[in-house]
Amino acid sequence: MTENPASVARPGISASPNGAVDTLARRLLLIFLVPLVVIVLLVSYTVYLTHRVRGLEAHANVLDALEEINVAERYYANDKNVTWIIKKYEEITARYPDARLLARLGGLYIAKGDIDKAIEVLKGVSPRDKNFWEARSLLVYAYLLQGREKDALDAGEQAVQLNKLDAQTLNNIAWVYAKAGDQNLRDVNKALKYASMAVEYTRANNVRFLDTLAEVQLVGGDGKAALKTIEQAIEREDRFRTYLLCQRERIRDSDLKKTCE
Repeated sequence: MTENPASVARPGISASPNGAVDTLARRLLLIFLVPLVVIVLLVSYTVYLTHRVRGLEAHANVLDALEEINVAERYYANDKNVTWIIKKYEEITARYPDARLLARLGGLYIAKGDIDKAIEVLKGVSPRDKNFWEARSLLVYAYLLQGREKDALDAGEQAVQLNKLDAQTLNNIAWVYAKAGDQNLRDVNKALKYASMAVEYTRANNVRFLDTLAEVQLVGGDGKAALKTIEQAIEREDRFRTYLLCQRERIRDSDLKKTCE
């Protein structure tokens, strides 16, 4: 029996009209889809490489900045040229405004005595890194140099909320709470709490923190504890012996008017 050649299905082609259309559609799909997938993959890889290159460039910039900082800090350690190192940090932070570098710049402005500029720079750190407590810690000192006790306490409270182990800030605001010129800002209980924490965290090895605690205890009316604390400070440090001996005499006399240098 012979077959009608027209009825015999050739390989890859459907014998029915609809089958032929489906096959053609599949072939067209493959013709256009495969290059499209390749193009998408190439574009994706190009984007990846672009980001990778930019990342490497940024990393290189950071390394360059760190090298500049290292050199600048070494020179500063030797000659204490604060004007020069401020200029270097201004140049570096203009290219790489990292929170830590800005905080260092603010600290250098404090060392130079340009407190307004220090505050301006340090206040600009928070928008870049709201959790960077060191900038707020430096702000406490800057505000105190301007006699802005309320601002100093606010900055200090923010700093210790971010870092409860910041002994330096705890010590500084403890002094303010005990000795503030504005009586409304005084809080001896809080001062005692913070001063005690600062001493505890440093294992009673920081003489200035011990001195603050003794002052707070004296202001709070506990002269016996204050005397014991200042004696502990004298045992710890001979460098400030003259000052501490003066403080001991002052505490023994309960003399809040006398000052020791």
